[in-house]
Amino acid sequence: MNLEERCNAAQGGGRLLSILGEGTAGVEDLNDQMLIRRQKLEEWRAEGIEPFGQRYDRTHTAEEIRSQFEALEGQTVSIAGRIIAKRGHGKASFADL
Repeated sequence: MNLEERCNAAQGGGRLLSILGEGTAGVEDLNDQMLIRRQKLEEWRAEGIEPFGQRYDRTHTAEEIRSQFEALEGQTVSIAGRIIAKRGHGKASFADL
């Protein structure tokens, strides 16, 4: 049974299924939601979409921008990080990286 068939079978019930994980050496216990996620990953990869993104090159760290803010003003900089908090205030939004 391929992954799509397992996902379709899992959608009918809420039980935990044991299947052979794709690309793994052992057996994984996957619930319905995980099976559906794996199916979507396979579909994206079949369409040539890398689900986990591409490389992103940054020019500065957040600390470098803070310490060199005056010198960098007017220049374009690229930073990368995870969003820790997001706050919306009317038309303005703020995010903590």
